[in-house]
Formats: sequence, C-alpha cells, structure tokens
Amino acid sequence: VKSYDLCLVVDLDGVGQELASIPIQARCAVPQVTFEPYDMLEYGNIFIRYPSHQTLVLNNTSALPAKFQILAQDETTRPLAVFEPDQSLGSIPPASQHVITFTLTSQKIGPLQIPITVRILGHTAPRTITLIANSIGPIVNVDPAVLDFGNVKCLEPVTKNIKVTNNSVIKAYVKCIMKTKNSLWSVSEKAMELKPYETSNLALTLQIDEVSKMSDMLHVIVHESNDVAVTVKAKGTNTPVTCQENLDVIDFGTSYTTQTSSKEFIIENRGKQARKLQWILESEDPSKKKDKNKAVTDEPKVFSVTPDSMILDGKCAYRFIFNAMSEKTGELSDILLCQEFCGNDRKGSTVFRTELRSNFVTPLLKLSDSVISFTYFWDRDTPIVPLGKRLELTNSSPLEVRFFIKVQPPFYVSIDTYFLRPDEKIEIRVEFDPAFKVDRVCGTVKQKLSISYQDHPQKDTITLMGEVVFPNLVVSSNSLDFGSVLNETTKQLSITMSNPNPLPVNFSWTFQEEQEMNDADFARMTSTGIESSKEFGAYPRSPTGQNSAGNTSGSGFFQKATTPTMSMMSDQQAVGNPNEDSFSNAVVPATSSTSRKDKAPLVDINQIFDIMPIMGMLEPGAQQTITFTYFGLQNTKFDATAVCVTEGGPEYEVGLKGQASRLEFKLDKSELDFGKVPYDEVLERDIVLSNTGKVAYYYSMNLSGLLRPSVFDCSPVAGMINPGEREKISIRFRAGIPDEVVEEALLEVAHFEPQRIQVRGHGIFPSVLLSCQGTDGNLQILERQDEAAHELNKAKALERLLAHGPPPPGACVLGPGGAKEEDIPSIEELRERGWTPPAELVEFEVDRDQICQSLLEKEKEALLRREEAEALKKAQMAEGGKDDTRPETKPSKSMASSSKGLKKAMAELPAITGAYYHCKFGHIVLGHSGKKVISVQNCFSEPISFAINRKALQHAGFSISPERVKKLPVGKNVKLEITSFRGKDGAEGKQEYNWIIPIRGGPSYEVKLTSEFVLPELELSSDSVDFGRVLVGQVKRITIRLRNVKPVLVNWDYKAPRDKKGKVLPPSELAYTLNPSSGRILPGETQFVTIGFAPNRAQNFHQKLALRIIDNPKRKLLHLHGAGDGLKVQVEPDTNFELGPH
Repeated sequence: VKSYDLCLVVDLDGVGQELASIPIQARCAVPQVTFEPYDMLEYGNIFIRYPSHQTLVLNNTSALPAKFQILAQDETTRPLAVFEPDQSLGSIPPASQHVITFTLTSQKIGPLQIPITVRILGHTAPRTITLIANSIGPIVNVDPAVLDFGNVKCLEPVTKNIKVTNNSVIKAYVKCIMKTKNSLWSVSEKAMELKPYETSNLALTLQIDEVSKMSDMLHVIVHESNDVAVTVKAKGTNTPVTCQENLDVIDFGTSYTTQTSSKEFIIENRGKQARKLQWILESEDPSKKKDKNKAVTDEPKVFSVTPDSMILDGKCAYRFIFNAMSEKTGELSDILLCQEFCGNDRKGSTVFRTELRSNFVTPLLKLSDSVISFTYFWDRDTPIVPLGKRLELTNSSPLEVRFFIKVQPPFYVSIDTYFLRPDEKIEIRVEFDPAFKVDRVCGTVKQKLSISYQDHPQKDTITLMGEVVFPNLVVSSNSLDFGSVLNETTKQLSITMSNPNPLPVNFSWTFQEEQEMNDADFARMTSTGIESSKEFGAYPRSPTGQNSAGNTSGSGFFQKATTPTMSMMSDQQAVGNPNEDSFSNAVVPATSSTSRKDKAPLVDINQIFDIMPIMGMLEPGAQQTITFTYFGLQNTKFDATAVCVTEGGPEYEVGLKGQASRLEFKLDKSELDFGKVPYDEVLERDIVLSNTGKVAYYYSMNLSGLLRPSVFDCSPVAGMINPGEREKISIRFRAGIPDEVVEEALLEVAHFEPQRIQVRGHGIFPSVLLSCQGTDGNLQILERQDEAAHELNKAKALERLLAHGPPPPGACVLGPGGAKEEDIPSIEELRERGWTPPAELVEFEVDRDQICQSLLEKEKEALLRREEAEALKKAQMAEGGKDDTRPETKPSKSMASSSKGLKKAMAELPAITGAYYHCKFGHIVLGHSGKKVISVQNCFSEPISFAINRKALQHAGFSISPERVKKLPVGKNVKLEITSFRGKDGAEGKQEYNWIIPIRGGPSYEVKLTSEFVLPELELSSDSVDFGRVLVGQVKRITIRLRNVKPVLVNWDYKAPRDKKGKVLPPSELAYTLNPSSGRILPGETQFVTIGFAPNRAQNFHQKLALRIIDNPKRKLLHLHGAGDGLKVQVEPDTNFELGPH
C-alpha cells in the first residue's frame, strides 16, 4: 500500500525518445477485515461422516469495501475431514460484517485440526483459521454390565438378553464376540446395525459343559467407537456327558441265541475334564443294599457294553457298543447303569439308566427224516447207478434262516445253500453213489449230513448210511513170512478166509507172474543195484504197486503190467515164442555178480511154495483155511506173491517170504557180580544175546532152579531174536537179606544146551547200636527185650565170627583192619593173632542174623501163599471142566514182542525190625519226669539219617531231643535224650510205648519205653489220737509211726496254725505240737513222730492236724482230742471269816 507518481512517455523509432509524456499519479489502500473467532473455529465432538456446522464472522472495519476468497482445502487434509463453506467468494461492505457457515464432515476418528485459508483482496498474506474438532464414532450403551446366569444344567441351553442402545445421530455398526475362544456363551447376532437412537436386544445363549463356576466376557465392538465389555458368569450342574440318542430303553428285538446283536451309541464328554465312565448292572451296584437271601449265580451276562469302563477325555466322544448274547432262549431284560467318576470322586453318579431287552430264539429246521439209509447189492447183470431219496426241510423258527448243507462223497445233495422265510419249506434230493467203492470191497459208509446256520453255532445233522455189498472175503493176513528155516526143511503157515457177507463168493488162487527180462532191462536193473546178495526175485507188483483190495507187494525185478493166471505156465510159453516178452512161474536166484549170460537156474515156484486148496466157493457165513507150504533150499532166500481172485470182488494179495540158513548165537557174559548192595535195593544189569546166524530162534530164561525166587528176575523172560539182531536181557537182582547171595538160572536157546547164568551179590544194611550209661558211668549196650534169648544169639554170633571172620567194611565198620576190603586180614591171620570179636561186632552180628532169619521166614510165607493161590486156581478150573494143562510150545512172535515191553516190578520187601531194645525209666513221682540218654552209633560204612515221630511219642507221654538226625558220620555216636512225663492230674500206673527208630534205607529199630508213675503216700499207725484229760500247764506226749508204702521217696512237713494276720502263734497258745515237723522217708522205711498236748486253759481241745506230702495234693489228717483240767481249791467258809477275841 503506497502512493504512485509515474509518467507515460512516447518514443518513436527513428524520430526520438520521450517525444511526449503523460503524468500518472495514484494511491493504493486496502480495507481492514477482522475475524471472529480470531484464529480457531472449534466444533467440539462431531460424529464421523456426519456434517457439523460452525460460523465464521468477517468484520470490515474500514471505509473500503472488502473482498474475500476462501481458498480450496489442502488435498493432504481431505482424508481427515472435508469442510465446505457456504460462500467461497464474496464482498463485505465497508463497516459491516459477513457470516460464513462452514460444514465439516470428518473422515477419521480422532482430534482434527484443519487449516482454512481466507484471502482478503489487497492483502499480501492470506489469513489462516484452524478448524478444531474431535471426530467420534457412534455412542453405544449396554445394559446390564454384568450378566449372571446362576445355576445352569450342563449342556442345557439357557438364553438371556442384553439391551444395546445407539445414543448417537449416526448409525452404529456393532460386532459381538466372546473373549474366550470356543466360549460356552454364544451370541445370537454377531453383527448388527443400529439406527440413530435405536435400542436392540442381544440374546446370549449359554450351554455350559462343566460342573463348575464359569465366567467370560462379551466384547461389544462398535465400529469407529469405543468397545463395551459385559461380564457373564454361571455355575454348571448335573453332567456334561450326553448321548444324542435316547438311552432309556434299548430293544434288540428278536435275535438268535449265541449270536451277538450289537447297537452302537456315541456318548460324548462335552466337558473339559476327563471322566471315567463305568457300566455296571443295576443288580451289582455297590451303593445299593444286596439281598442276602438271594442266591448267587454264575450265569453268564446276557447284556454287556464294550468297553465297560473307560476314561473319556474332555471334548471327546466314544462309540460304545451294546451287545446282547444269550445261550438260553426267551425274553430277557436287564438294566445297566452308567456311572461317572470325575477327578478324585470315589462315589460315582449315575449318568444313564438303560433298560436292555431282547427276545432270543434258536434257528429251527423241521426235518422230515433223521436217518437216511441206502443199501446196494452187487448183481452180475445190473449196472451201478446212484440211489436217491427225498428230504423235506421246514423253517419253524420266527426269523429268516440261511443254512448250509455239507456232505462228503459218496453222498450228494441237490443244493448246498438256501434261504427260508418263516414257515417256508423246501424239498431236496439226497443221493448215494455206490460206485465210489472202486476197490469192490464191501463196506458201510456212515456220515453226517451237516446243516449249519449262518452266524450261529447250532448244527443239525442227519445220519446218512450207505452200504455196498460185493462178493468179499476176509483174509486173516496179507503177508506170510516164513522167516529163516533150517536148510532142507519145510514150514507151513495158514490163513483163514471167511465170507461175512450175504453173497456167495467164487475164488481161485494164482501166483502173480514175473516178466522175463531182456538184456537192456537186466543191465538197467544191475546198474541201479536193485538185486541183493543171496536173494531170489519174486513176482512183481501190479502197475500201480497196489492191488484192488488195497494190499501191496514188492519185487526185486523190473516191473511191467502183469496178468494173473491160474496156470503155472503162460500161453505164450505154451506156444513156445521165446523172442517175445513172456511171463514165467519161476523164481531166479540173484547174486551181486549175476549176468545175463551166467544166471542161476530157474526154480519152479511149485518147488518152493504150495497152496491148498487152490479154488472154491464160500457160502455166506462160511470159512475156509488156506495152507501155504514153504520148502527151504540150501542157504537161499525166496519171496513171491499169491493172488486170490474173486468173481465180482477185489483181488487179495498175500506176500510170501522165506529163507533157509543155519542157526548161530552169542552170549556176551554168563556171570554177574553185583558186589555189596543194600539188601532191599533192586539193581539191574544187562546180558546181550546175539543172533549171528540167519535163522530166527526162540529163547527163554528158566528160573525154576532158583533157591529164592524173589532174588532174581529178568525181562524179557522169553522171546524171539531175528537174524542179525541183539536182545538185551535185563537181569534184576535184590539180595533180600544182609548176607552173601548166589543164584543160578538157565538160558535156553532153541535146541542148544542151556547156558548157566550165575548172579551173586552181598546184601548190606545201615545198622546202628543203642547204648546207655551204666552204673559205672561207662556206655553199655541197651538192654534187649528178651535178654535170655539174646544171650544165646550172642554165643552163636560169636561162633560164626570166629569161624568165618568179620563182615566186609562195606557192611560194618566195627571189624578189624581199614576201610578197604584188602586191608582186612584173613581168618587164618586173625586166628594166629588170637583175635576176639569185640562186643559191638557181636551185637551187630546178632542183629544181622535176626534180620536174615525174619526176612527168609517172610519169603517162605509169601511163597507158600502164592503156591496155595495157584493150587486153588487150578482146582477151580478143574471144577469148571477146564483143563489148564497145555503142551509145551515155543513162544509165539507176538508173545515175544509183547514180553519185551513188560517189565514187572519186583515185590517190595516187608518192613523189618533189626533189634528190640528195652529202656526202663523205673518209678517216677507223678507230676515229675524221668530222663534217659540213649547213644546211637552208626555201624554202617556210609552216613545214616533218621527222623522220629515226635507227635506219636508225645501222645504216649514221651519226648525226645533231637527228633531228627541227618547224615550221622561213619562210626560216630549221637545222643538222644528221652523224657517220660505225666501231669499231676494223671493217674498212677505204668506207661509203655514201642518207639520205632526208622533208619532211612534200612531196617527199623524198636525200643520199648516203660515207666511207672507213683503218687507219694504215707501210712499212719493211727489217724486219731486221744490225750484224755491233762492238767493245765502240764504236757502229755504220744508217739505215732509214719510208714512209706510207695516205691518212691516221700517228703512231708507240718506247718503250725497261724493267726488271722498270718503270724505264727506263740507256743503258749498252741495246744498241740509235732516233733519233728518234717521228714524224708525212703521207700519201705518208717519214721516216728511225737505229738505233744499242753492245754493252756481248762476246756476241750479238738484239732485236725494236716500233714502235707510233697507232690500229693491230698493231705494226711490226724484227729487229735484232749481236755485241759485246772487245780481247784475249796475255801470254807467261802465268804465270811469271824475272828474271836484273842
């Protein structure tokens, strides 16, 4: 703004400069405009995208008019907000004002500062006004802020509403979400649009899944505004375990028995915690009281659940399978309880109570026949065709049934699988094909037509019987082995043919023919090593190696098809055609060096084997014996095959074998020494008999010459040994007595002289000697029960020892010399030394001899009983008309083979007692005990052991220590302490017991234990004493006699009476005294006792004086009587005295 003074000049080109000028003068001025408000236009809170208005006042305070221009909004601020003036250009008259209204529309939330540029024309710098506003979104209010659902059953949806209000002029876009992912609460409308000032209800649905307190937060998210939070909470009850299907009743309908009907149900645990689900029968619920009177049964459960127990994790489901299966029919039902255990809960709660029902039936087919029989008879003029019968099947069960029919050939059915509806029937054909018996052997086929049901174990059967009858024979044997016979001897064997069938049988015998070999066949045979040394080829088998009857035969020659013939020469040989293959009824000896050019001569079969009869006919039920004869050529072997041909029936082959040779045998030993063995032990050794020849022979052991049959036994007793074989004959030996034993048996082999088999052994036994301490303190042999007889036996034993010497060390260690037998001097050396057997050895010899005599006597008794039983058996057989005598024959092959497997046990030896001792305890006071120490010495060459029956001893009134002895060393002693006892309340008398010491592996030793228990007693000369009358102050004494009448010492005493306090009375107060007051009286002795009576006042004194006998509960009473008298003085006069003048 300033003043201008300028000139406008004119210049002409070529003429001159500034030729003319015009002065120009001017002054510039601008109006003064003020703004109200001055620099800020405040809108306050404005809603986003909602236009808000505010005015700006322009005051023109000058005299000039003013022009204004609102410049366009800066593009950088337009994303925040957009303002629109109602007038962008205008003028303001001088000294006036102009109002401009700005409309502001925000685009973003938050504080806004938007500059407005106002240009006043004439002013060099525009004026800036700032629009200030706070852009906000819609205002949404929620009521209530905390929503409590209270107690809610698990999995039961509960819905409550929340009011949502839009307290704004613009629309509110609201989203509702729960704070927790997978929240238990669900929102009905997760997004909504609220119009200005609109109120809407928001539904919140809770489906709680746990039995606990639950809480969550609902976030109401308002678009372009502040979020609102609502706290929701609830407490779950009941259980989150559920099933979509109804489990109150599960009906399986009608089912077959033994078939499992199943239904599947999915049970979900919608809770978060794991839960244990357990299915139990309601009758087995432990929380319910059980009926004690109800019987407990072990019947299988009909209904079950699989699995019956499992832990179901949270938010998991499991498919439970309910099964119904019963072996019984009928309508059955039961109730299953599903109990839930959560956490540490021990008492479960019932979740489901399910009743299970099912009607069980069995598949049932009604069969028209239970047995179907077919019979076919062979007829020469009738072909073989199948036989058939019809069978009707009806479904009588209430369910459909699918069944399968199975049958094995030769039976057939028209169908094998069928499906029948209830009451539907079907007819099938059952056939029997008799042609299956291609071998033409009679027989009856018995099979079952099996009807099985689909998915059911029940089976129905129909018996099928098919009988085919051909002309058949029964041959007792299909092979005859003549074995090895002596050279140039014959042997006959027979078989029996019988006709058990209703058809007659025509038969004929022939030999199976052998094919003549050409050079190529012979070379091939020898290269393959078919021939064997010293054998004769027989007739080859049929092409299949088996005849039609199922029998087989062998040949050592090359085989081709053969044709049996009744003649002994084939037709080809009869016409004499040697160039073609022909058959010959002859056998050829074959050796390892045989060649085609140098063969052994042919032998006619009739010279080797013969058959009688050769042909015939057997009527039904008839029987025929066929005899085969074999002739043994020198050291040769033959085999052949005889064929019995039947008309319309099978062929029966009988293999024939025979060999001729000489007989040889070898025996490995003929003497057996078993040495020193326990007398009751059975030892076994073998002898080997070998057949070194080629002829089988029979052998037998002849035991009739045994002196004692119980000593020797063998197995087998008899038998047959084939060529090249060895037979082990087990010889069993038992001495039976503790002594030297020698026995001989005879081994008889065929026709040879009997071989003597000698068996020897020395029986020994574990022996002991019993001793006790004598009166001199030294050990001495315990007294025997029969001492007199024992002394005689000792004298005999001493003679035997001096005559034969001591026993070997293995039998007794009490003899002279060392432990080895070679260390013992001979009897001659002992006699030279003047040897005298010690007392212990004599005692041992007495016991040994007694054992021998007892065992031999029992052997004789057993042998006598056996002979009597055999005689009785023979007598009974004779009465029944049976003759038991049979001719002596050699044992058959079957007998020989069966005897090898038999090993009869030797009879056990009877129990034996080695010695009888007597142990006397003497007289014992009743209630006391007596003791004896017995020393047991081991006289055997090995340690011994024994165990004593303690209970039996105690029952008899005795005890022992120790009661068990293990492995007492050789020659050592063990002391046994025996106590005899009887209680005080027992009765007097003798106590006896036969105590057995069982030596393991040997005889027993008997000790008779005797003791006599006595009750101590005294005999009084008088049990009543009368002292009469005694002056007070004087003493009268009377003596009595005490006598011990028992065989034990008697201790007695007397105790004076006491006062009430238990103190002894002074002598002045005792009327009666006893001297002595105690004593010991030996058996049969006497003691005198003085009784004193000193009365202390004048009165009668009666007293029972008790003598106490030690160990006797009864006291001996003395009845004492006496009277005390005082001195009386009589004074006269008794009351007054008069004295006169003196």
